[in-house]
Amino acid sequence: MGGYSADMGKPADHAAFVDGADGACGLGLYRPVSDQIADAVEQRHYPSLPPARHIGLSEGIWDSIRFLGVLLAANLVALVLYITPLAPFVFWGLNGFLLGREYSQMVAIRRETPEGAARFRSENRMTIFVAGVLMAVPLTIPVVNLLVPILGAASFTHIYNRITRSRS
Repeated sequence: MGGYSADMGKPADHAAFVDGADGACGLGLYRPVSDQIADAVEQRHYPSLPPARHIGLSEGIWDSIRFLGVLLAANLVALVLYITPLAPFVFWGLNGFLLGREYSQMVAIRRETPEGAARFRSENRMTIFVAGVLMAVPLTIPVVNLLVPILGAASFTHIYNRITRSRS
């Protein structure tokens, strides 16, 4: 995950190019906006939450490298299936997995340690996958696809907060 704080006050926080995996998915360009969206959702719907944790640059780079590995491995596995009539379903499923993983990580890491964020993903993998697929389908619709990162950041912020509140 990128090194962006909620207030985006440090110059390094604006370095979207450092987010290797995020940039590969397009999320790196939306990362500052996604954090602002998550902040706005939390301020409006979860006002009792303390401020989100700042993600340091080195932690963001390391997280992006891990995601890049997942992204490359998943696409290599799916490559064979892209030449079949199942290609649209493979696209939606694979991108649902990747989007769900990345957006849930982006939201969870703001409130958890990296290990806690990984545990959150693991414990809620089906919910995260379904939400990711629901994000992936509109990616195939021109113009609508531009709204997906905004809706994704807001949706995953709600998903994370509702799941963690129900555990408490």
